[in-house]
Amino acid sequence: MENKNQTTQFERYMLIGSEQEEEVELLAAEKTDPQIMMLLAAAIAKVFEDVYATNMPLRNLADCLRIFYNIQNANKSEETMRKLVQAVISESFEGTELEGKDVAVGTIDEMVNDMEMDDAKEILGITYLTIRSYLDGRGGLLGDADISAYADDDEEA
Repeated sequence: MENKNQTTQFERYMLIGSEQEEEVELLAAEKTDPQIMMLLAAAIAKVFEDVYATNMPLRNLADCLRIFYNIQNANKSEETMRKLVQAVISESFEGTELEGKDVAVGTIDEMVNDMEMDDAKEILGITYLTIRSYLDGRGGLLGDADISAYADDDEEA
C-alpha cells in the first residue's frame, strides 16, 4: 500500500527564465513531459500577451501552470539556482541536482516570440477559454459570449 503522506520525487523539470525580469523559475511535474511543459508555458504566456499586450511575469506563469496543470514550483536556494543557470550556460547539468533528470530549458521571451496565437489556442484546446478568462481577471468563469466567440473562431478555421 502506498503512503499518501510520501513526498513526491519529481523527475521532470522545466527551467524557465525571463530576460526582461532577469529571473529564473524551476518547475517540476510528476507526469508531464518537460517539452509539453514548455509548450503549455508558451501558450499561456502568448494568451497573456494577447490580453495585456505585454510579457507575462514569470511568477504569474508559474502560478497558472500550477493551477491548471499541476506543475509545481521547485525553486531551490539562491545558490542552487545560480548553479543551475550556470549549468544551462555550460550545457551540462553534471554535478547538479538535475543531473540525470528530464529537463527542458528556455526563456519566456523566446517562447512567446516563436508562438502564434492560433498555435496557443490549439495547444491549450478547450482550456483556452478558461485560462483566458482567468488571465482576464474573471476567475476562469465563462459567459455565453466567450463560448460563441470561440465557436465562431473554430467555424472560420
